[in-house]
Amino acid sequence: MHKTFSFLLLTITVCLSLSQYTYAVEYTITDIGPGNATCINNDGYIGGSFGIWYDGSIIDGSMSVVDINESGNAIARASYNRHIHSYYREKNGSWVDIGTLGGAACWASGINNSNQIVGTSQFFPYSYERPFLYENGNMTDLDTNIEGHFHALDINDSGQVLCRKGGYRFVWEGGDTTIINSLGGTSTWLLDINNHGQVVGSSATIPGRTYTQRPFLYDPSIGTIDLGIYGGNEGRANSINEFGQIVGAAGGAFLYQDGETIYLNDFLTDDSPFVNLLSANGINDRGQIVGVGYLKGSYDSHAFLLTPIPEPATMLLLGVGAIAIRRRRV
Repeated sequence: MHKTFSFLLLTITVCLSLSQYTYAVEYTITDIGPGNATCINNDGYIGGSFGIWYDGSIIDGSMSVVDINESGNAIARASYNRHIHSYYREKNGSWVDIGTLGGAACWASGINNSNQIVGTSQFFPYSYERPFLYENGNMTDLDTNIEGHFHALDINDSGQVLCRKGGYRFVWEGGDTTIINSLGGTSTWLLDINNHGQVVGSSATIPGRTYTQRPFLYDPSIGTIDLGIYGGNEGRANSINEFGQIVGAAGGAFLYQDGETIYLNDFLTDDSPFVNLLSANGINDRGQIVGVGYLKGSYDSHAFLLTPIPEPATMLLLGVGAIAIRRRRV
C-alpha cells in the first residue's frame, strides 16, 4: 500500500511569459516502494529498478528500466547468459531484445520521442565497445568514421547524442561533434541532454585527478558552468527538463533552478515516510521529481516521487517581487 505525505519546499520558477511569476510550491511525497527510480515522463510513468510504476502501482516489474519517453515506451537492461542485454517495450507491449552489433553484450542508455535508442554494444569479432543507434527494429553503428572504443549515452529529439571516447566528452549530431569541456579535472560524466542541447553531469575540478566531482551544466550559448558543491565534496547533476530545472545528488537530493540550489531534505516534515532523500534522478516538465531515499526507522532504500502543488492564488504574490513562503517549524 502506498501512502502520500506532504512536505514543503520553496522553489523559484522564472518564466519569460508576462503571465507567470515567481511563486512558492508545496510538494506531496509518494513512497513508490523498494528500489531506485531513475526516470519519469510527463504523464507520470516512472521507470527504475522496480520496473514501470504508474498511478500507485507497478504495471511491469520484470525489468530494470533505464529510460522512458513521452509515449510511455521504455528501455531496460538485464543479465542473460552472464552478459547484459537491452530491451525495448512499447507502452502496452512486451519486452523485445534489441540485439547487439555482433558481440555478446549491449547497454541501452537513452530513448527519445521518435523511439530512437542509443547505447553501447560489444562489436564482434573484436572486444571494441561501439555506440549504436536502434530504430525501426534495426541496430547500426552510430558513426563508423570514428574508430575504436566509443560510447553513446543519451539522445534528444533533435538526434543529438551524448558521447564518450577516451578522455573526450562530446555531443554528436549527424557526424559533427561539439566537445564539452570539464571543470578543470580529468574525468567528466555526461548524464542527460534536453531538447535545447543543454547537458548535465559531473566533472572533476583538479587537473590530473578524477575525484571531487562537481555537478555541472553545459549550455551551448555559455559553455560549461559549475553548479557548485552542495552538502559535501562530491556531487552530480542527473537530469534536466525542458525548462532548465536540474536535479541531482550532492550530500543528498537537490533541485537547481535560476542559479539556486535547493536541498530537498531541509523540507521533509514529521509525517514524511523518508528520513533522507539520497538522490534526485529524474524531473519531468511538470516539475515532478523521482529518486531514492531512506525510510524512517528501517533505513530501507525506497524510490520516491515528489509532485509539486502550486500555492493558492491569494498566497502567490502580495505585490511585485513578493513571495509567499512556508517552511516546516524546527
